[in-house]
Amino acid sequence: MRLKKHFWVLFIGILATLSLRAQNESEKFRVAKAYFEAQELNKAEDAFSELLKKDPTNYTYYSFLFQIEMRLSHFEAAEKMAKAMSKKVEFPQLYWQDAAFALKKITGKAEKAEKQYDELINKLKANNSLIVAVAEKFDERSEFDFALKTYKKGLQLLGDNPDIRLKIAEYQGKLGKKQEMIDELIGILSTDLKKLEAVESQLQNQLSGNLEWDLLRISLLKKSQKDPENQGISELFIWYYLQKKDYRQALILSKSLVKRLNEDGSRIFALAKEAEGDGDIMATISILEDYLTLGKTASLYMQAKMELLQIRKDQLLAKPNSDTIAYALKNEYQTFFYEFGYQLNNISIQKEYARFLAFRLEQIDTAISLMENALSLPGIQRLTAAEIKLELGDFYLMNGDEAESALTYGQVDKGFKEDAIGREAKFRNARLSFFQGDFEWAQGQLDVLKAATSQKISNDAIFLSMLIQDNLGLDSNFAAMELFALADRFAFRLKIDSALYYFNQLALSYPGHSITDESWFACARMYERAMRYEDAALWYQKIVSGFASEIWADDALFRLGMIYTYPLKNPIEGKKYFEKLLEEYPNSTFAVEARKQFRQLRGDAQENLEKLEFSPFDTGWSL
Repeated sequence: MRLKKHFWVLFIGILATLSLRAQNESEKFRVAKAYFEAQELNKAEDAFSELLKKDPTNYTYYSFLFQIEMRLSHFEAAEKMAKAMSKKVEFPQLYWQDAAFALKKITGKAEKAEKQYDELINKLKANNSLIVAVAEKFDERSEFDFALKTYKKGLQLLGDNPDIRLKIAEYQGKLGKKQEMIDELIGILSTDLKKLEAVESQLQNQLSGNLEWDLLRISLLKKSQKDPENQGISELFIWYYLQKKDYRQALILSKSLVKRLNEDGSRIFALAKEAEGDGDIMATISILEDYLTLGKTASLYMQAKMELLQIRKDQLLAKPNSDTIAYALKNEYQTFFYEFGYQLNNISIQKEYARFLAFRLEQIDTAISLMENALSLPGIQRLTAAEIKLELGDFYLMNGDEAESALTYGQVDKGFKEDAIGREAKFRNARLSFFQGDFEWAQGQLDVLKAATSQKISNDAIFLSMLIQDNLGLDSNFAAMELFALADRFAFRLKIDSALYYFNQLALSYPGHSITDESWFACARMYERAMRYEDAALWYQKIVSGFASEIWADDALFRLGMIYTYPLKNPIEGKKYFEKLLEEYPNSTFAVEARKQFRQLRGDAQENLEKLEFSPFDTGWSL
């Protein structure tokens, strides 16, 4: 019993000693590392040397000490330590590499060191992990030529490996051997189509300037002539033409692939979307029309037709006074519905057609009938029905049936109280009350709207709320507000000439009234939504020059910056307005966005700026 007790005392004592030793070692490592991080390299050298003596095969201690010796220019010591470590491990190659790296830093020893690099590479075995580790260490030290040699040796040892070939191509590119890189990448793709994305990414990163891109074009051309049936080469050639924005050639090759592979043509539809995203509308139309030649059996046939209708509508918006285009578009809509009928999967086109009929052609009864029929479609979802009801509410209002309009808006408000569409319905009801001259009730609805949500309400709601708030009660009979409401009712219907007439009457009849700047801002918004940007800019400029101290001045400056930078394509002028906003209205709610725009236009290359785009007021058939 005493012997057993003695054993446990001894065992616990050994454990305590080991634990204390581990704690001491951990504390010493923490101190050594702190010296290293504080750049107290001589103290760090002593501390890590002591640790490595006690644990001679610890790679962490070795790694820190090797870095320290190199920083202190103790190259001979670093080389000696690396060679000593290489004798203690199963895979000594990384230590040989360190020893040669240290030797290379000694004056006059570079050639000898590079011979050692070559010897190391030649002695590599067929071990993928080790090959990668050696190459990555060469890369860390910018020894790209030896990283390339390492991967080439790996290819000899491991056989044809597309991942290693990708690394070979990468280092060929880094070393300026662009033709070799291109040949290697094309070779990979010729046998492994799954590497298409990786090949494209590497070419995107490595090629610069027309001469280098021409190397790719010529190489692809030669390869495709020798192997015309190779899908990988065709795919890469299409990608090349997309980089050059040559959609015509990309379409020719895409059609060839569709025919050769017996595809459904979805790649052609995707090409059209690419052209559309790039802003090349004519190319988009051409590609979509080409897709439609595949016939109704093409999987995206109806979607292609819908895309073309959307483009035609946008073209009409850009030329709002063109009746010829308007009636041509009506015929296209009618042809579309004659071909496909009215169904749930084209309900978005039904809504667009209804808005076109109501706001552009003033065929309001037809628009109402179209949307009422859409509501009766079997299986229509609740949210979609609510969206249609908002359209109907607008059409009822335009048709003079204000009670039905209010009822329809109210149904959506009641059914979606916590959702964005419900808030939009509440706003539209408030706007209806404003048109009717019930300003106090409209303001109450807008107050409820603002209080009910933490989310930012629409620009329309903010504008209307501030308009009423700033002008309510300034004159007892609300005459100026009523004239504004009349003008705004015409603006809502995009009756631009009538709206402008009454807005101008407001300025003439009530000179100096506080509502003047709102009326001018409303004119600018109306023009912007009708895509008449030059006219919009003139009205925004009137606000900046005539009402610099009023609440809409910073809004006007921001819109001027956006309009000149994007649709008017005059970024120099746009930058001036962003700069003026930042200087004169630093606390504006637009300051953050204006600063982003200004810095990008100024060319602040040192900042990782996001891509910024034009964000207009909601464009459409109505305000």
